[in-house]
Amino acid sequence: MSQLTEKQLKARAYYQANKEKICAQKRAQHSAKSTVSPAKKVQKVVAVNKEFNSTISAERACAPERIEQPKNVNPQKLRVRRSIEDILLAKQMGILLADMGAI
Repeated sequence: MSQLTEKQLKARAYYQANKEKICAQKRAQHSAKSTVSPAKKVQKVVAVNKEFNSTISAERACAPERIEQPKNVNPQKLRVRRSIEDILLAKQMGILLADMGAI
């Protein structure tokens, strides 16, 4: 396994002969990527009535926190996972599922 194949020998010889050119191409390729900066997206500003805005903020202050669900979750898998969590919770608490109201 310590001996190189013909293909490996040819590849090494090519690299040694063209080392400067290959290194220059790689440097140019990587430096070109780093200098390009992505364009920032500007959000549109919308004027809102002050009274309307205050009622929304008051409603949000009283509302319970909403838990954001990931968008890529399959609803069927989510139901199964929640039922498994309910079963495990019932076992930990030592009660029946019917007592929890899960069924």
